[in-house]
Amino acid sequence: MPNLAVNKIGFERVEEMKVVGEKSVESNVGDLELKGMCFSMRRDLEELEKENREMKRRLEDMKFGGIGEGK
Repeated sequence: MPNLAVNKIGFERVEEMKVVGEKSVESNVGDLELKGMCFSMRRDLEELEKENREMKRRLEDMKFGGIGEGK
């Protein structure tokens, strides 16, 4: 029989830091790199979801005897 164990989690309040002044050029470059990574990861995730839907469809086809029909 499966068993689930949960550790206690603590929460701590952290005060926000206020940034004063303009952003540096290095910060802007880092932001652009991060945005590019997020875009790339989103595209990869969409591709994986598409493949997952296709595999589910093919599995359903096999379950109901539609093997190799290529719908």
